[in-house]
Amino acid sequence: MLLRGANAVGYSNYPDNLIRAFVKGGCAVRHRRIPRVRLLNWIPGMEIAMDEVLKQGKLCRGHHVLHRRHSGSAHDRYTLEYYVNMAKELEKRGAHLLAIKDMSGLLKPYAAKKLISTLKQEVGLPIHLHTHDTSGNQVAAYLMAAEAGVDIVDCAIDSMSSTTSQPSLNAVVAALEGTERDTGLELTELQKLTDYWADVRLRYEHFDHGLKSPVTDIYRYEMPGGQYTNLQPQVISLGLGTASTRSRRCTSRSMTCWAASSKGDPLLQDGGRYGHLHGTERPDPREYLHQGQGSQLPRLRCVLLQRHDGPARLGLPRSAAEDRAQGRKPITCRPGELLPPADFDKAWKEVSAFCPKTDMKQVIAYCFYPKVVKEFWEHAKEYGYLMRMGSHVFFNGMALGETNKINIEDGKTLVIKYIGLGELDDEGNRVVEFELNGMRREVSVPDPSAADSVKQVTLADPEDKSQIGASIPGLVSKINVKVGDTVEENQVIAVIEAMKMETSVTARMAGKVKSILVSEGSTVKAGELLITVE
Repeated sequence: MLLRGANAVGYSNYPDNLIRAFVKGGCAVRHRRIPRVRLLNWIPGMEIAMDEVLKQGKLCRGHHVLHRRHSGSAHDRYTLEYYVNMAKELEKRGAHLLAIKDMSGLLKPYAAKKLISTLKQEVGLPIHLHTHDTSGNQVAAYLMAAEAGVDIVDCAIDSMSSTTSQPSLNAVVAALEGTERDTGLELTELQKLTDYWADVRLRYEHFDHGLKSPVTDIYRYEMPGGQYTNLQPQVISLGLGTASTRSRRCTSRSMTCWAASSKGDPLLQDGGRYGHLHGTERPDPREYLHQGQGSQLPRLRCVLLQRHDGPARLGLPRSAAEDRAQGRKPITCRPGELLPPADFDKAWKEVSAFCPKTDMKQVIAYCFYPKVVKEFWEHAKEYGYLMRMGSHVFFNGMALGETNKINIEDGKTLVIKYIGLGELDDEGNRVVEFELNGMRREVSVPDPSAADSVKQVTLADPEDKSQIGASIPGLVSKINVKVGDTVEENQVIAVIEAMKMETSVTARMAGKVKSILVSEGSTVKAGELLITVE
């Protein structure tokens, strides 16, 4: 179980009692994994989660994230002393294992040997090394770490390994065979797993558009392999064409605005979003903190400016940071000390309204992600238990003439044969023809692609303050006003979501809402007219 300290499994801070409940629930699961705790290398942000893991009597693995390139030279921003001091503090706090999480695959082989050997000399904890093989160097890094005495390394079976995944388990086992650090694993047995997962991977090929070969350019951009891989489809989905190189460069450089910050998930999310949407090659810190008129900074960036995830590390004057955090003063303590406790009784009542089997697991999930949990159960109510459906049918649909058996519950099997698809009617629907247990059926369903093909996009006039447009392309997740409402200048009237980030859209003038041209759930383009005010 991996959690980001006070961020748990999200990108913001949560109340202490919710963190403790989450950890307690995770520790109660049978066949659980060792709880792992990390948060931007800021130990106060980890302390509640670590304390609860220890209270539950479980093994606690304290993480520190390897950020930027570590070559072992005196010029590194993050020196050996930095990592040693943090390791000693984690040991002092009660961690049973020390983990080094190299999300970007930046730890080169000889640097790995020096880092591990130094830590082994300075702390008495077993050391766990995690890395991604984006550059193709990480099997060598593991071998050097093995020579230095590393205790645990994360690998992936051959057919699921390399590039943005972990280094090949088969390769590491073969390399260490017959040495003092022989793993004892049989390559012939591992090959059986390799063949199995190679077949499984084919069923998900629709989503398997990652890197096809090692990329040493990762040392230049210093971003996690997953983010590096996702960047190409993300910029295309945002209508930015093939500007991935420019966006990648901007994402990397925007991270320098955070001065000495570690490359944890919240910073990477915000830096990535900025890189996609702006794409300037050399972003100035003040540009990074500036949004165009009619919009506010993304919520996550405001949270970071308030220093919710550690001491101030932004390369800007304090006054500038406070100003761009939308008037909210930076905090000087652990955020959990300021947050009211989660109201589990209230959450239980709200979950019971849509969940047929309410339990504490659902309540805790709802406290983290209320919208996601509600939509999950509404989907389950409408479509049933889809886990029984074949993966290829779920992802790709049935081929013409294909017959499938689906067990909707024990003892009940549906035999479905897909016959064909009718023409598009004037209302944008199509008739689907199929056989159900030998009986011919027809059902009319809306064709989403038909609506997209006829949608006319009206762009807001940037010179007309009565017209409020989308500052970014994305999904309209919330509309806070209705026609006729009175709004003030800079009032948040809508929220647009893109790449797990929320951006507020604000009124550019005071007045009354004249028209709303979109609805919640609509996908909009950058500059698209959303609302008019008079």
